[in-house]
Amino acid sequence: MPFDTFFDHISTGLGVPPDHIKMVVSVLLTYPYAVIFNHLPDSPTIKHLFSIIITTITFVWFHGLYVGFAQLLSNALFVYFFMKYNKGKWAPLVVFVLTMMHMSYSQITRQMKGYLGDDNFDHTAPQMVLTMKLTAFAFNVYDGTKPVSTLSDYQRSNQVRTYPTLLSFLGWVFFFGGFLAGPAFEFSDYVNFIDSSVFAITDEKTGKTKIVKPNGTWPALEKLSVSLVCAALLTALGPHFNILDAAHPVWMARPFWYKIIFVQIVSFCVRLKYYTIWLMAEGACIMCGLSFNGYDPATGKAKWNRMPNIDILAYEKAQNVKELLEAWNMRTNVWLKNYVYLRVTQPGKKPGFTSTLVTFGTSALWHGFHPGYYLTFITGALLQNTGKHLRRYLRPLVFTPDLKQALPIKTAYDIAGYLLTQMAFNYTVMPFVILSFTNSVNLWRSLYFYTHVGILVIELFFAVGGKAWCQSVQKKRVEKAGLRLKEVPETNKVIVSETGIPETVTDGGIQVGKVKLQ
Repeated sequence: MPFDTFFDHISTGLGVPPDHIKMVVSVLLTYPYAVIFNHLPDSPTIKHLFSIIITTITFVWFHGLYVGFAQLLSNALFVYFFMKYNKGKWAPLVVFVLTMMHMSYSQITRQMKGYLGDDNFDHTAPQMVLTMKLTAFAFNVYDGTKPVSTLSDYQRSNQVRTYPTLLSFLGWVFFFGGFLAGPAFEFSDYVNFIDSSVFAITDEKTGKTKIVKPNGTWPALEKLSVSLVCAALLTALGPHFNILDAAHPVWMARPFWYKIIFVQIVSFCVRLKYYTIWLMAEGACIMCGLSFNGYDPATGKAKWNRMPNIDILAYEKAQNVKELLEAWNMRTNVWLKNYVYLRVTQPGKKPGFTSTLVTFGTSALWHGFHPGYYLTFITGALLQNTGKHLRRYLRPLVFTPDLKQALPIKTAYDIAGYLLTQMAFNYTVMPFVILSFTNSVNLWRSLYFYTHVGILVIELFFAVGGKAWCQSVQKKRVEKAGLRLKEVPETNKVIVSETGIPETVTDGGIQVGKVKLQ
């Protein structure tokens, strides 16, 4: 393939797989593409063709993925023509099943070739993004046939009532800013961006509408700068902290404290890889204007947060699993919530175990079939559930009885929450990187299964009386303060994480007056 010798040489010098370097270069090139895109004539046809041509050249010529590109194109064409002539209730389900089966075939084929992790780039990563887009499109087309009154706000804003032309559909599928590494975005977002309606401003006095496209250059360069810093850190730390070293007898003989610190740094290095590519891709979407999300009413400044995939500060500062998961792979979370979890829930009913099970299975299947994925997802689900119990029953005790002010001890609670959350989750994601069942379990064993033991101890504590004790203590504090305490009825708050395990508040909580502590 073009420049292979050149990238192999750089790879040897940096200690980074050549496909990683080619991937970064491909995404970096989307920045000048975005500049060119912004100077194209105001013609949807030209803009669609530009994306299709650029993405085709990148995928077929630069990466040499002829067969992979043909598979993605055939997948997109199937969905387009199938949904054009089949808009009934079962149509999006057929699309969902078939696209997931196709992606599973790609994952299995990749696994049979012996590809581990993402050292070898092929069409499966873009196919994961494409699967989210195509399944969402199918449901949006179906929503376009339903009465508006039956749709949720999210469904209403993304429904497709006028079927697109093939050119506009392929322009969305192959949009250069998100094809290789995401972010995934709705067809409606693309349409509003291409016709510039997202930039429309209405004068309150005259009622006239004009198109004003804000300049996203600096916000885009900020994302790119942070991305490059992450890449530099990864280049510096990565060669010295490789999780594959953990399978060596020398590493296994290391002291326990060393292994814990090693796992924290390795996990950070893994995150740096995702930070680099996700922020870089998001920056290109900002540069061309796709990520524009209106204006901040307080400052009047343009917002560029329509499709973020990661919130680094929120993740790195997370004091509980809920905060941590909400900040990670955010577009996948949106997809799981709106096109899996809520879709399998019968109208008028609250999401239950079936919704949870289907969502978990979809997320796991979406990632592939390596045993390490499932070890991470299952443990992550248990960890998320334990975190929910801690927030619900223990956290109220570090506030004043009315839950309005934090007690001095809350500082210690927050520090402990931060350290334990980060350590527990860094342990949990190791199989996601290792992939092998045996090596993953061996690593956990060398760490004395500390996260699993912690989950078991906490859940046993709540099961044998800890829950009742926490509620009793809070009740006495409230009564002593002369406040009114009442049970909160069931709610339907849904939080869906990449693990595929939604967290639904269904068993009430503690409320003092109108204040509820989640």
